[in-house]
Amino acid sequence: MVTVTTASAHTVVVGDYVMFTGDPDLEGGWIVATVADNTHVALTQNQDTRNGANAAMAAGSTPTIYYWHCNHITWATVTNAFRYLIYRGSTLIGVSYPDYAGVNSVALYNSFDDFGSPITTAPSVPAWWPTTPNATGYNGNLTTTILSGHHSGAVRSR
Repeated sequence: MVTVTTASAHTVVVGDYVMFTGDPDLEGGWIVATVADNTHVALTQNQDTRNGANAAMAAGSTPTIYYWHCNHITWATVTNAFRYLIYRGSTLIGVSYPDYAGVNSVALYNSFDDFGSPITTAPSVPAWWPTTPNATGYNGNLTTTILSGHHSGAVRSR
């Protein structure tokens, strides 16, 4: 773990992805492990100190931290579903990886991180895929709207 003290208050939360610039020992991506208060965060160590990587900032450096919040969306596997289209309002913003045992068996494919616009934008999809959600369901497709769930585990802010 690497603990960082920020010069001003932050809104980082556990699980956020953060990046640093301005310090060669910290540059790169990190995952926030704990947040003690709004000026201290502990990060999962992503550098291998066994091979000479430093576990702390370079002396005298003042790196800049960048962070992004996202909505981490998860869902239960639907029998025989192949993939899921993810919409924000009426805009297609993502496509899940195949969720079919014949292709893979990785449960992590049942999630999506929406970082909002302009980071999460519409993917390129085949012309026959709907770019807006269907108003009603029809055979072969599950169309639904999440009405609640923030902090319930089904949809959580990260």
